[in-house]
Amino acid sequence: MAKFDNTIEVAIVLVERCLGSAVIGAVDLLLAANRASQHLDPERPPLFRWRLTSEDGRPVTTGNGYPQAVDCDWNSLGRVDLVYLAGIAEIDEALFLPILQRNQALQSWLRLKAAQNVVLASSCTGSFFFAEAGLLQGRKATTAWSVSALFARRYPEVDLQPDALLVQDGSVLCAGAATSYQDLLLALIRRFGGRRIASLVSRYMLVEYQRESQAPFRMSTELHYDDPLIVAAAEQVRTRLKEPLSVDTLAEHLHVSNRTLIRRFRKATGESPLAFIQQQRIESAKRLLELTALPLEEIVQRVGYADISTFRRLFKRITGLTPKVYRQRFGVVPD
Repeated sequence: MAKFDNTIEVAIVLVERCLGSAVIGAVDLLLAANRASQHLDPERPPLFRWRLTSEDGRPVTTGNGYPQAVDCDWNSLGRVDLVYLAGIAEIDEALFLPILQRNQALQSWLRLKAAQNVVLASSCTGSFFFAEAGLLQGRKATTAWSVSALFARRYPEVDLQPDALLVQDGSVLCAGAATSYQDLLLALIRRFGGRRIASLVSRYMLVEYQRESQAPFRMSTELHYDDPLIVAAAEQVRTRLKEPLSVDTLAEHLHVSNRTLIRRFRKATGESPLAFIQQQRIESAKRLLELTALPLEEIVQRVGYADISTFRRLFKRITGLTPKVYRQRFGVVPD
C-alpha cells in the first residue's frame, strides 16, 4: 500500500447560486475517504483536509436559496493542493452569464492556482469559470449537457467532450451535470488516495464507480441561435425528420453552398450539420421510446432511417445505451 506523507489541502470554492448538494456532497465524500483511509491504516494522518471558501469569506446563497457558511475568503488560504469548484444551479443563459462575468476575481485566483500547479476540479457548469480564466485552451473538457452548445460557441478553443461524464486533462478535471460531482470526487480520491480507497468510498456511499457518459440523460432543449440561417436550418431538420435529409439537400433547401452551411453551423452550434441532423433524429426516437409502446421498427421509420441495424449502432453511439435498455430505464409507458 502506498504511503502518503502529507494531507491534501482542499479549497472548496463557492460562488453565488452554486449547487448546494455538490458542495455538501463533496464534503461527505472527502470525509468518507478519510474514514476509509484510516480504516486501512489507523496511524495514517487524514488523507484530506478541506475548507469552504468564498471571495469575501461571507456566507454564499446557494441555488436552493439556503445560505452556506464558509471558513474563510480564498485569499486567506494557506497551502492549497486541490481546488474544487461546484457549478451554478442555473442554466438560463440570461441568468447564468452575468454570474460568470461578475466573478473576475475568482478567475484571477484560479489562474494563480494553476500557475502554482494546483490540481483544479470543477463539476457541472464550473468548467465555464475555468474556460473564462483561459485555463482550458487546447485542453479536453466537459460540462453540463444542457449548456454544452453554449460552451462550444463561447469557447471554440476548448476540445469539448459534451457527452463525457468526467474528463481529466493533466491537472485539470471537469465533470458533467449535477450529480456527476460524485464521479469527480471518486476520481480525485483515486488520484490522491489510490484505487482501493476510492473503491471503498464507492461502496460506503453507494455511488456507482467509473460511470462513463451523461449522454443517456440528454433531453432536447429549445436552442436560440443568432444566425437566421441556422434558425431556418434547425426548423428544416425538425420538420423533415422522416425524409432522407442529407447535408447537400439541406443546403439546397436553404439556397446556400454546402461549405457555407457547414462553416456557419460549426460557428453557431459547435457541431456539423450532419451531427445536428443525427442528434435531432435520435432525440425524436428517445421521446418515442419514453412515451409510447411503438415497436422499434416503426420508431426507426418515423425518425427517417430505413435500416434498423444502422439506427441501433447510431443510437448506441450517441446515447451509450441500446434502444431496449434506454426504454427500460426511461420509459413511462407500462409494458
